[in-house]
Amino acid sequence: MKGKRSGISSAKAGLRLQLEGQVTLQRLGEALDAWTDFLREVGRDVAGATGRDAIRFLITEAKGGSLTLDVRPQAAKKSVPAVVMPRIARTVTAGIRSLERSAKRPKHFSDTALIKLRDLALLADPETPTVRIGNGTGAGISLSSRLVAHVEAVLGPLVESIGTVEGKLEGLIIHGKNRFLIYDPLTGHQVVCYLGGRVEWEHVLKAFGKRVAATGFIRSRS
Repeated sequence: MKGKRSGISSAKAGLRLQLEGQVTLQRLGEALDAWTDFLREVGRDVAGATGRDAIRFLITEAKGGSLTLDVRPQAAKKSVPAVVMPRIARTVTAGIRSLERSAKRPKHFSDTALIKLRDLALLADPETPTVRIGNGTGAGISLSSRLVAHVEAVLGPLVESIGTVEGKLEGLIIHGKNRFLIYDPLTGHQVVCYLGGRVEWEHVLKAFGKRVAATGFIRSRS
């Protein structure tokens, strides 16, 4: 009986990402980055947990050709109850359905989650015409241009100001525009910082893993 109950719980907690059509390695990388950050953001908020890695997502199945990727959330900290895991899957799909209908922020969908969901929706093009998200209890939901418009309306316009952000430097990207990632240790939220012309990325690398403060123009949502 215990094994049966566990199997049902696992199925209900599962989530699926589907990219139909041709999927290049670049497209796969973009999809996985956005999908991971989106699930992590919603999952942490549903669980009421702090820290970026309070919830982890295990790959349960992956299929090639058109991409199908099944994952299951798992508590990575003792303070996160296992009974929350199926609720994460329900929250993800219910929130996406809500955004397909109207420009209203779903519960547990932070700005970061909305941006990453929008990034997933924008992956659809003539080669990969359909991006779909589902869980273990129903058919997947195709991410449409209507959803993108509703996400943009919820996020609102960007506001620019001068200020400082603090956190742990945990990422450095030197492909394209040089940028680094700062994470708030309390919320786990990520801030992308672009290097000015007078700052060399080698100097930033020396601060990798340390708490830093970055000052400059801050673009945020109202």
